[in-house]
Amino acid sequence: MAAVVWVWYWPRYVIAHARSHMTRRELPCLRGRHAMEAAQQGLSAECDITHSTERWAGISAVAESATHIFVMLNDVQGYVVPKGRVTDGDVGAFLTEMNQYRGRRTV
Repeated sequence: MAAVVWVWYWPRYVIAHARSHMTRRELPCLRGRHAMEAAQQGLSAECDITHSTERWAGISAVAESATHIFVMLNDVQGYVVPKGRVTDGDVGAFLTEMNQYRGRRTV
């Protein structure tokens, strides 16, 4: 019986603990202005506190839904871009340019 309780309780505890930990943290990069640019050397991403460039070989997939763009670095890490929050630039042109540099299509 204890094993059943453990299997039921433990995943819920871990998720709740992680969620409460993340909501208490100050996450300055998740707030504020973000910018992404597709350039020949890679995808450049910038927020108020950091700037990084991912080479095209490091981007495993680019996918699009009706409301978001997903630029995946691996199976679990990537950039999620809500289309409704894009205030400057053309989303379609951005996707086209990324795929030209990557030599692939959007999934």
